[in-house]
Amino acid sequence: PSANCVLAVDEDMTSVLALLAYRYLAWASPTRCPYPSQNGVLPKQTACITFPIFVYSHRGGNLERNATEQLFLENTLPAFRNSAAIGVDVLELDVQLTRDGLAAVFHDRELGRLCGPAFRGKRISDYNYADLPRLNPLGSVPTIIDVQDPDFTRIPLLEEVFKAHPDKPVQIDLKAPSQQLVHVVSELVSRYHREKLVLWGSFLHNNNNGLYAANPNVPLFMSGPRAQLLLAAYCAGRFDDIHIYESAIIMPWRIPLSSWLHRRLLLPGFFRLLNGRGVSVILFGNINNEAAFRDCTTAGANALCTDHPSRLLRWLAAREGHVHAGRASHPGIPEHPTEERQGRGDGCASRGRCGSDEGNNGGGEDRG
Repeated sequence: PSANCVLAVDEDMTSVLALLAYRYLAWASPTRCPYPSQNGVLPKQTACITFPIFVYSHRGGNLERNATEQLFLENTLPAFRNSAAIGVDVLELDVQLTRDGLAAVFHDRELGRLCGPAFRGKRISDYNYADLPRLNPLGSVPTIIDVQDPDFTRIPLLEEVFKAHPDKPVQIDLKAPSQQLVHVVSELVSRYHREKLVLWGSFLHNNNNGLYAANPNVPLFMSGPRAQLLLAAYCAGRFDDIHIYESAIIMPWRIPLSSWLHRRLLLPGFFRLLNGRGVSVILFGNINNEAAFRDCTTAGANALCTDHPSRLLRWLAAREGHVHAGRASHPGIPEHPTEERQGRGDGCASRGRCGSDEGNNGGGEDRG
């Protein structure tokens, strides 16, 4: 009885904290719409994802190896070529703007981790593209590889990825706060006719506002504040309050509480509600072994963003045909919900039916 009492108190406290977090996020930040609604008209939802997405190659898959057993370096052309060759659904990459205005494929804010200690504190934006250093994390790349394939250690351009893989879906994450970067990426997507082969977005909300304004016909994933708002609303039982104008949410499958303890964010009820509102659920964060593949798939994720895509593909193939049932049934979300299901109302609040009746107010077994 005492254990049950403690559990009940813990659940009640979780609900209270979730409600407080939701109200704070909804009040304190302009994240409920990409722009203030005018005359009660809400922004339409961006285009749905129509390409298969289940097997994501995270930054090209830097746990994959080449023919000489050398690990590929993240966000490089050889890594992307390898991922495309083994048959992944989506290439995931990050972009930042060089000083001369080119979209370079690079993840970190600083160059030190991937280019060596001499470049700590230096950023992509500090260099013209031609002057960017080679990749050489901790001096780990043998010189012979660089000689045989100069692309192995070269920071590529987004345009090069588009040219090399004209038919391969790409997810683009804009890492630096820059409306110029938004403009450059949008122009490249239009020039290479990638509107139906791209999912784009940024965890930075202002970048997402710019992408939405540039082209609402390209699928957009949620910014970090928007994803936090939706999660808090779900935990507080207020999921229906939020109007959704994005096509996907990207979230970690677990969050670290310490160096050895993690809290999972596998919430089947939340994922079902998102799918019911036309939102694909993409999970990331060290999803690199069979246990993680199983747990994320069982929870209802539409896509797994892995550093080891060949292992995920082998796991799918071994599941007695799941490679067909799973990947074919996760092309994203086949169509947007109707306006009745979207539950549009005045302002940015949207109350109405979203997905199935089960768990429509959030909470349940997934709360907290």
